[in-house]
Amino acid sequence: MNAVVMTLVHLAAKKIVQANMRAKGTGLADVDAREIKAAAKDYLRDHPELIAETVERVQNTPSFRALFEKEQRQREREAKRPSRASLERFAQKAKA
Repeated sequence: MNAVVMTLVHLAAKKIVQANMRAKGTGLADVDAREIKAAAKDYLRDHPELIAETVERVQNTPSFRALFEKEQRQREREAKRPSRASLERFAQKAKA
């Protein structure tokens, strides 16, 4: 999954969890960040449609789409590069 999409998905889940906590009267200053993160992760597991909504938002927001496309190009370039392990195997074969 694209890092731009996943970052936005996690941020949205975190904001929803925080809003729910506030609605229940819980002050966010009283809640550990790890607890919020865990609750956001649980929320995302229970609401996978948030990913689809975020993908749509990325596609419809020019600045997010540009970041998405930039990351995709970078991944494609990295996929074309030989891995360190393959370079080491090549070097070992060349020595033999």
